[in-house]
Amino acid sequence: MEVDVYTAELVPQLMPRVCVKTGGPPVATQKLTVQYTPRWVYFLLPLIFIGVGILIVLVVAVAVPKRFTIVFPVSAEVVADRRRRIRLAWGFGAVGTIALCALGIKSGQPLWWLLAALSLAVGLYFAQSTRRWLRGKLSVDGRVTLRNASPVWVAQQYALVQAHRAAVHQAASYHQAAQQQYAAQQYAAQQYAAQQYAAQQQYAAQQQCPAQPDILAASPTPQ
Repeated sequence: MEVDVYTAELVPQLMPRVCVKTGGPPVATQKLTVQYTPRWVYFLLPLIFIGVGILIVLVVAVAVPKRFTIVFPVSAEVVADRRRRIRLAWGFGAVGTIALCALGIKSGQPLWWLLAALSLAVGLYFAQSTRRWLRGKLSVDGRVTLRNASPVWVAQQYALVQAHRAAVHQAASYHQAAQQQYAAQQYAAQQYAAQQYAAQQQYAAQQQCPAQPDILAASPTPQ
C-alpha cells in the first residue's frame, strides 16, 4: 500500500506498535533512510568524463541531497528475510565470486570469469536489497512516500496522527480560553482600582474643602 506521511509525523510518539511491512507484532526495529536529490544534480553527471569533474560530482552528490532516517518496528518475518538476503549477498558476492574466479584462473576459460561477474552482480543486488527493505522516497516539502507499507500500520498511524492533532487543538483552545479569562480578570482589576482611586481622590477633596454652613438658614428670623 502506498501512503504519504510527513516527516514530523514519523516520530516514536506517533509510531504504531505493529510491523510497518507485514502488520504483525514487532520484535525489533529497523532504520530506513530516505533522501531527496534535486533534479539539477543529474545534469552534472557529464562532468565525470572530465578530470576534476568526478570530484565535483562526488562532493555534490554527498552534500546536496536531504536525508531523513526513520526507525520502524518490524516483525520476525521481516528480520528473517533481511538475514536471508544478507547470507545471499555474502554467498554470491564474496564466496561465489572468489570460487568462480579461482576456476577461471585454473582453467583459463572466459566462461568462469563471466559467471564470476554475474555472481558479483547478484551479490550486489541482494546487498542493496537489505538496505531497501522498505521502499520510500522523500519529497521537497517533507513528505515521505512509502510504497509497500502494511494497511494495518497505515490505519493505526493515521488514527494516532488524528488523535495527536485533536489533542493539540484542544490544548491550544484551552490556552486561548485561559488567556482570555486572564485578560478579563486584569481588566476588571484595573477598573476596580480606578474606581477606588477616584473615590479616594473625592474623599481627599472633601477633607481639604469642608462644606460651608448655610448663613441664611442659620440666621434668626426677624420678628
